Amino acid sequence: MNKFTVMVLVAVLAGLFCAHPASAQNITIVSGNGQLVKPNQFFSPMQVQVTDTNGIPIGSAVVTWSITVGGYNAVLLSGATTTTDGNGMAYNTYSDFGYLPSGSYIQSTVTASTTNAAVAFALTQSLTNPNPLAGGGAAVSVTPYPASGLLVNLLAGQYLQGQAGTTSNTPIQVFVSDLSGAGVPNVSVQLVNYQNPSTGPVVNCAAASGGEANTVFTSAASVGTTGLATCYPVFGGLPGTGRFYVLVGAGGVMPADPTAPSYSNWTTNSMNLTVTPAQPGLIKVIQGNLQSAAPGQALAYPLQVEVDTASGSPVASQQVNWTVSPAGTVNLSSTSTSTDVSGRTAITASFLGNASGTIQITATCAACPVGARSVTFSAIAVPIVTLSGLQIVSGNNQTAIENATFGLPLVVQVNTSNGQAGTYVGVQFSVTGPASLSSSTVNTDSNGRAQVSVQAGATAGSVTVTAAVASFTQTFTLTVSPPAPPAPTVTASNFYNGADFQVGSISPCSIATIIAPGLAPGIQGIVTPGSLFGPLPYVLASDSVSFNGTSAPIFNVANVSGQQQITVQVPCEVVAASSVAVTVTVNSVSTTVSVPVLAASPGIFETTMSDGVLRAVAVRPDGSWVSLANPARRGEIVRAYATGLGVTSPTVGTNATAIPDTDAIVQGALIMGVTNTAGQGEGVRVFNARVAPDLIGVFEIPFLMPSDAATGNNVSFSIGVIPAGSSTPIYSATAKIPIQ
Repeated sequence: MNKFTVMVLVAVLAGLFCAHPASAQNITIVSGNGQLVKPNQFFSPMQVQVTDTNGIPIGSAVVTWSITVGGYNAVLLSGATTTTDGNGMAYNTYSDFGYLPSGSYIQSTVTASTTNAAVAFALTQSLTNPNPLAGGGAAVSVTPYPASGLLVNLLAGQYLQGQAGTTSNTPIQVFVSDLSGAGVPNVSVQLVNYQNPSTGPVVNCAAASGGEANTVFTSAASVGTTGLATCYPVFGGLPGTGRFYVLVGAGGVMPADPTAPSYSNWTTNSMNLTVTPAQPGLIKVIQGNLQSAAPGQALAYPLQVEVDTASGSPVASQQVNWTVSPAGTVNLSSTSTSTDVSGRTAITASFLGNASGTIQITATCAACPVGARSVTFSAIAVPIVTLSGLQIVSGNNQTAIENATFGLPLVVQVNTSNGQAGTYVGVQFSVTGPASLSSSTVNTDSNGRAQVSVQAGATAGSVTVTAAVASFTQTFTLTVSPPAPPAPTVTASNFYNGADFQVGSISPCSIATIIAPGLAPGIQGIVTPGSLFGPLPYVLASDSVSFNGTSAPIFNVANVSGQQQITVQVPCEVVAASSVAVTVTVNSVSTTVSVPVLAASPGIFETTMSDGVLRAVAVRPDGSWVSLANPARRGEIVRAYATGLGVTSPTVGTNATAIPDTDAIVQGALIMGVTNTAGQGEGVRVFNARVAPDLIGVFEIPFLMPSDAATGNNVSFSIGVIPAGSSTPIYSATAKIPIQ
């Protein structure tokens, strides 16, 4: 084998060591499922989001689109693949302008998939009725269900009524059918309000499992009455009266103008809606407590409260009354206010000239239960004093890891010109850098001190917090540091044969691949040693692996599409056993796991050929690589490449090649089978299998291709080894090879 052949084989094998299962991704439908359009109308775009296993959007992910059902006549997808944006969103558009010679509608299924997850869109087009005597026009109809149901009553003028935050037990049901009266499955149904939540009442459908918000779908026969959609109304927004309608076939996409839905979709007439207030359970302070000002001056910030239900949901349109004690010391902007859709309401307050000391302002929720009906703000009227300075008391020069709270609050002291503490003075805090503050304004206490807590952000970096009062400022310098890297999560099931990727198939001197989260953080792509020749490193990209304390040479460290792995040579010093301690270290953090190591672990190296199919790496007698254009021939000696064939004579050490000009011969009994013309596995003659010259952990197996071997692009063959001293064979996974 010449040096060029060695170089090519090393490059091929380096790629093979990364041929692992695809990374875990989730894909969900955002909108576009369940669309139903009228003849010659367009479908809205289909939208999906791709996230990782933690729900974080994945940008630049490839989404593959295919028409898996239907697709009659002229069919168009805007692209076979699309790529997600920074929010993990990807889009595609489907059009079908064809007509069937008979029937009411055509329905297609479009599948959007990533490497290992998929979702399906159902898209339906109503056809022009082929029989003019039957009425013509669209051949799909939408009717209330049942004839005496809630929707019929609503269309007759009754009000749909419910309490804000509740879900009705009585559903709105519609039936979508074709010309024959048979139900049409997988059509979307949603509710559209003329009002938005900040100006009036709204009602939405309780979403179906896995569906878009406010969207349900007509049933298929397997889950209920075909063509029947059931929407349970959920009430919200501001209490009051309004109007809404049922929208069919929009696929979860809301009209830009609620009063003018697309002609492509089916709608009911508008119907009446009444939403009554939720039952308030408590009132709480949001901001504005413990402010100070001089007599005759206004408090700097509004006094704000929130009214919630007992379970914590905000309640709109609740009356809040405001009173002052002692009376006649504060001027309020209003003595009675009403909560908005977020359950909040606020007033402003100014001290009168006679104000002195602590004054209480009480907010009372008239409808809240006794014991949770009122909250009290304290406002302090202080004489006009001259502030003389601001100083840091504690909290400067701290470090916290990402997303953690800094251990000490930031405390400042306000002083006055008469040498006393500046009590109840508002101090402004601002922050730059990856962090957030518990508050931007804090009043000093009776000792003249104000403090805030700081939450570190999700990225490392320097943080500056500035405290200001009057013309005085003080600056805190903080640091957000990366968290200590977590120990890699590794179990015995994460160890694979480095050639055919059988789980747990590793042995001394063999090539093994460890695939698990946390093995290659911060890496994108594949990190390999700097040279194709010479010994492999024992530390690569801050990763290392040892077996029973013996370091393992590393071929590569990879992070491809979010899946992370390390490929190593199992040290030849390891003794085969049911439990071998393997320590995996990433960025100085280690995990140790017990892993079985076999006496032999045959695995055939494969490569992706021109048709995208994995087949064995093999060389013909003239030194050319076996390929679809250059298949192996019957009767010739072909060399295949494998790992894990067990002990050799002479032995070859860890991270070493065979002695130059000396063959290191496999000592176990080698078994090889190739499918013959009868479709049966046939044993073949194997010559001395040896460690491949100049390669680490790779074996070369010369064998005679049988004269009656099957021919074709995908002939199966496999390798088995009976280790020295054993009578039990250990087999590789089956590989394919083209034979002529």
